[in-house]
Amino acid sequence: MHSRQNYILIAAICGLALLGGGLFVVLGAKDDGGTAVEFAGVDWPAEDRELDSWTMIKTPRVLAATTSFPTHVLWPLEVKLDLVEPSYLPRAEDGAIPGTGRRARIAGNIADEEGKPVRATIEFVAGANQGRVLLCDSTGAFGANDMYPGLAVVEVRGRGVVGSRREVVLRQNTEYLLNIGYGLPGAVQGDVVDAEGNGIPNALVIVDGQATRTSDEGYFYIGGLASDRALLEIEAKGYAGVREVVGITADFTIPRGRLVYRLEKGASIEIALNGEVGASGPAQVILLPADTKQQRRYPWYRLNPIEAMPGGVIRVDDLPLGPVAVRVFHRGALAKPGERVVNARSGILNRVEIDLEPAPTLRGVVTMGGKPVPGARVRLEAPDRVRATLMYFRTAHWFLESEILPPFPFTVQEVEADRRGQFALTSWADLVETRYLEAWSPDRSAWAGVLVGPDAEEIELVLEADDRGSGELVIELPGRTQGLDIQLQINGTPAEPFTLAPDEDLRIDDLLAGIWRVEALWYTDPVVDEEAVAIEDLATLKGTLPEAAITGQTDEEWGRAGREFPAVD
Repeated sequence: MHSRQNYILIAAICGLALLGGGLFVVLGAKDDGGTAVEFAGVDWPAEDRELDSWTMIKTPRVLAATTSFPTHVLWPLEVKLDLVEPSYLPRAEDGAIPGTGRRARIAGNIADEEGKPVRATIEFVAGANQGRVLLCDSTGAFGANDMYPGLAVVEVRGRGVVGSRREVVLRQNTEYLLNIGYGLPGAVQGDVVDAEGNGIPNALVIVDGQATRTSDEGYFYIGGLASDRALLEIEAKGYAGVREVVGITADFTIPRGRLVYRLEKGASIEIALNGEVGASGPAQVILLPADTKQQRRYPWYRLNPIEAMPGGVIRVDDLPLGPVAVRVFHRGALAKPGERVVNARSGILNRVEIDLEPAPTLRGVVTMGGKPVPGARVRLEAPDRVRATLMYFRTAHWFLESEILPPFPFTVQEVEADRRGQFALTSWADLVETRYLEAWSPDRSAWAGVLVGPDAEEIELVLEADDRGSGELVIELPGRTQGLDIQLQINGTPAEPFTLAPDEDLRIDDLLAGIWRVEALWYTDPVVDEEAVAIEDLATLKGTLPEAAITGQTDEEWGRAGREFPAVD
């Protein structure tokens, strides 16, 4: 691969980076003595966040900003930047680009028991966005507009709060609001019983992420819960588990007798994987209800995926009764049949056998400077994961909300290159003809990527440092004599609020070159509204502020807004 080709591919596929969330804001110093507000990458361990292109690129900075500046202007200027299409972005023949289908939105605020904002983390622990982490800014706000649709489980954690575990429903082109406040906590109590109504002792009950065990009589109580719809999960040895969303009312305890969970005896399935074919390492076993209208209360996501070695046998206990669909995925192999349905019954060991056969494989080597790169991370991804999932299951969009589905290997596979820098992945070209193949060095300082067609079998990925240039956007706001508060979002992720000095334009650099949508609104007045702004090196827009955004508001207007009129020298 030539250097120029690598450069273009890096610019193209890493273009998805700004479509990812999980950004936060810190202060930094410019070389010329001014102040910059930077969007810095989240400092999470690699195993706690999804490996994706957005972890590799430069992050935007707001230049010539201050954290505070005296001003009589009451309302902030709300600025939103959304990446439409990065430059040099490779397209599949059907027009799909990396991240196509990632159009669901989420936003919200997290506050502590006193109503003060919390710099919380919102981690997707189950569902298609598994591994994604979003951060709140200093106002407790978070958001992202590039999520995969479907049911998901998120965990909220922050200093000074007990945290939460919620089920969310993400839909294309729709914003899901997740606002959580820990003031006036509520409580739940209930009973876990068997089919005869006898209490089940020592059952694990988790409500909104807070766990307890049932008493000898099957009773449980959990307090200190944030109000709204919380996720309840129950597990007990020998019984099929339960998942349910329960409403928590502020400063209220659900009376005993209202929540009674009758667990059915669990079933066991023995799964034999015949044929030691494909690459080394375990296969992934995914269990789901064969009928999406049944077994909706069982927490399938707490199982999936299950690791199993080819040629071996695994046993899964405490499953719900009824038909269960078993699917197996292994690099370099295909399961025959692709789906095996077993009718799980209690009291017997239900057995299912899956044959693994050799499959079309995409193999290659990762090199840098002519030498192999052991431990490099390699990823093969369908450009439109949503479409690939629906094609595989031959169903419509409603299926994404039938269960909390894991990221399936036919949409995205990841593997670590061996000591010779070599890797092997199942091709899946019969399902998705054009795919994107990427690789990262172990320290993530270098990257390579290529668009692969249906006939690709052997690929060399040559890692190079990401030395792309960056674009800058300047929004001119003439006539200002006071500071102006700015609330900025980039791809739905809020920046740290700041104040723009009177003599400064709003300047944002390190933006990925491409087409951006730029919108600025002061109170109810549009200041900038551009559907497609080409940002390559430098792009300049002129905003027209209303007079009230320049002269500010009176003491009376500040008072009506419930805020103290500031003293301005």
